[in-house]
Amino acid sequence: MNVHTRLLSLTTLFAVVGCGAPDGDGRAGESDAGGGAAMSMASSISPQMLAAASAEAPKIKADAFCLVDADTGRVLASHRGWESRPVASTQKLLTALVVAEVGDLGRPVTIQAEDTRIGGSVLGLCEGEVITRGELLKGLLLVSGNDAALALARDVAGSVKTFAQMMNARAESAGATRSSFVNPHGLTQAGQRSNAKDMAIIAMAAYANPVIRRMVGTLEDVINSSLLTRTVRNTNELLGRLPGCTGMKTGLTPGAGICLVAAMEAHGRRVILVQLDSTRSDIYNDAARAMIWGVSTPQ
Repeated sequence: MNVHTRLLSLTTLFAVVGCGAPDGDGRAGESDAGGGAAMSMASSISPQMLAAASAEAPKIKADAFCLVDADTGRVLASHRGWESRPVASTQKLLTALVVAEVGDLGRPVTIQAEDTRIGGSVLGLCEGEVITRGELLKGLLLVSGNDAALALARDVAGSVKTFAQMMNARAESAGATRSSFVNPHGLTQAGQRSNAKDMAIIAMAAYANPVIRRMVGTLEDVINSSLLTRTVRNTNELLGRLPGCTGMKTGLTPGAGICLVAAMEAHGRRVILVQLDSTRSDIYNDAARAMIWGVSTPQ
């Protein structure tokens, strides 16, 4: 099967299953389904698929994007890469990086009322519920839980403001120097901005963390707490459908539009693509085309 046939099949699959926008920042909640384990299908990318990829970078409909080699940081293709804009829940990769590097993921966190009052995509946490940092991290990365983001920020730093300072310091240390974050979840707030190239840098740092890499590549999982066992499914529609896709993070707000950070590994190559403000019908197929092209380009 050549790359064009594979992408046509991918388009058909998305149409049949009703694959929609990548995230739920603009609506109240996500459906939970399934249960399971991390997926890795890098071996499913055939040499024929790579050979069929165009010599030129494919067209991407996103208003801004950046495709990088995840090992070297080399920019393979970009458009409006430094243009400042909101990035929605893709910035949860930075939230996760701060939390994972602080560690103590087995530490129990008691959910407070203020954690539960946020809207958009939520894990559905309840006041008084006790859940570990590690389980909250799953809820943050798989179902984009804004409530999980608030609980983690408060537990790690004592306040959202202090946690945002930690986010900015970590972003700057990674080389993402043109961003400013003021909350851990990505909902629109004055003073918050990033860009496709900075998000690619942040995504590379997050991908290098084995805890985050395992979680973002998990299609389905179970989240346990003192009150509930929640079975959740990753919001990234490429997982389990595009061979070689190893996850990362979705995002959607009215201000940021439809966003996606996606990673692929195939034949010894690893690439990360950031798309900001794309369209519902294009974002996943554009990601597939661009990443297949990326892993096929000369190093």
